[in-house]
Amino acid sequence: MTDVRYVCHVDGRKGWSVGCAVLIAAALGVVVFSKRSPSDAGKNAVPPPRASVRFPNPWPDPPPADVAALFDDLRLGDTVGGYRVRAISPVHDARIVVDVEKNDAGFRVWVERRKPGGRVPPAKTSQYALFMVQPRPSPDAINDEDQAAVLKGLVERIRRKESSVPVPSGL
Repeated sequence: MTDVRYVCHVDGRKGWSVGCAVLIAAALGVVVFSKRSPSDAGKNAVPPPRASVRFPNPWPDPPPADVAALFDDLRLGDTVGGYRVRAISPVHDARIVVDVEKNDAGFRVWVERRKPGGRVPPAKTSQYALFMVQPRPSPDAINDEDQAAVLKGLVERIRRKESSVPVPSGL
């Protein structure tokens, strides 16, 4: 009869063989458990999140009254240039941010006071410069015509009110 101490002895050939067998068994276990059949993959697949989930809205509340007045009382959910207004920020860092979306694409428009010698904006009024920023999910998702339509719609609203309402505080 074989002595148990001899079989479990880790020195020498038997210890090396046992060590290799343990490593091979562990490697096979990892391979077996990491493999899933194609039918299993579909069961646990999670669809990609919608744009509104991937790009959360930091301004879910209506804008302050002075900001809303500048945009001729534009409201969340209204349409400008074929895009739904998702958010209008309060003044922050000397700008107002208007966030728009259509289906899973969207972008933001920065509205700032015009500055002599500043960047040339793609759209402007007598007092304000409008810049298209942060296209999502990628720059290719927004075509030039859509961008121009949204900027035009915002410019029209601002022009109607900019001479009759005060400049929003902080802008």
